[in-house]
Amino acid sequence: SLNFNGKNIFSGQFYGKYSISFKKYNGIDFSRKCFVFSGQGSVHPGMFKNEYLANEIIRKRFEQADLLCRKYGIGKVSNYILDSGGDDTVVNRNLCLLTLQIALFDMLMAKNVKPQIVTGHSFGEYAALAASGIVPFKEMFDIVYHREIFSPKSNDLGYMLAVNADRKKIKEVL
Repeated sequence: SLNFNGKNIFSGQFYGKYSISFKKYNGIDFSRKCFVFSGQGSVHPGMFKNEYLANEIIRKRFEQADLLCRKYGIGKVSNYILDSGGDDTVVNRNLCLLTLQIALFDMLMAKNVKPQIVTGHSFGEYAALAASGIVPFKEMFDIVYHREIFSPKSNDLGYMLAVNADRKKIKEVL
């Protein structure tokens, strides 16, 4: 396990070495901004509810998304934020995450916080494509909707196990 200030912040089975350093950084200037959009594991009901209620820019983006939901006969994605017991399907969760990420991007842009680069991890790549202007939000919403409708259910095809070890260590653990 990895402890920080007496709290267990990560546990699991580790092999190898790691170190944590708290020194003043004197390397490359990171004052330029990069927006990194997160993957789908970062979504949960009620997320950013206070920000949604307090920020008109966020609400406007969700109003647009809620209108797009009508086209597919699905519940409003804003309900995922406003009603923690709302539609918790993969379709709704991921459409909500896409909408929220673009809404936060809109909000930062309105405050003149502009990135030099946008990128995303896994599902976040969809938001990065929309934020960069390569794919308009409405089209990306459609892409994500169809991605979720035509994807197999989670783990229907199996599971993945990622292992970082050589053959000898794997044989030893097995």
